[in-house]
Amino acid sequence: MTQHNEWEIQSDTPASPPAIRIESVAIRDGKAVFVATPHECHFTPAGLLPCGHVAMLLDWACAWAVHSQLVTEQTYATRDIKIAYYSPVCAGIGPLRVEARLLSFGLKTAFAEAELIDSSGTTLYATAKSSLLVLDKTSLRPCASISRSDQTGPRNGRRDKLGAAATIMT
Repeated sequence: MTQHNEWEIQSDTPASPPAIRIESVAIRDGKAVFVATPHECHFTPAGLLPCGHVAMLLDWACAWAVHSQLVTEQTYATRDIKIAYYSPVCAGIGPLRVEARLLSFGLKTAFAEAELIDSSGTTLYATAKSSLLVLDKTSLRPCASISRSDQTGPRNGRRDKLGAAATIMT
């Protein structure tokens, strides 16, 4: 048996895959619904949509549900998301429907849940529960100005007011 220790280098880099096409969107009153169709290049060689793509769709839906309740001076960022996968999304399945609803909206945090189903509504692929930070746009610094050494976090023991490790520079 021959062992290969060298990587094969390709001279031409493959093009980036196209984005997942969002075909219709309805966002209002703490709810978000959209239809998305993954391109064939998004699927693995085994014909499955990777869990990261599923997570992205669910995260978008939760964020859009929260976005529907923001005022002009506010923005949001996903704090955490918990996803449960029930069935694989197979190639050739066609459009996917993503539905999300706002569970609660507070001064600093909002909670939302979402589900990914087939377009006919008969197969549940995954669900998500998410918490999102509600941020004041006027107090944010541009992301490019935050360096790794500026961030507070578990390494230096600083905690935010909620007791969680701080990840946004103060």
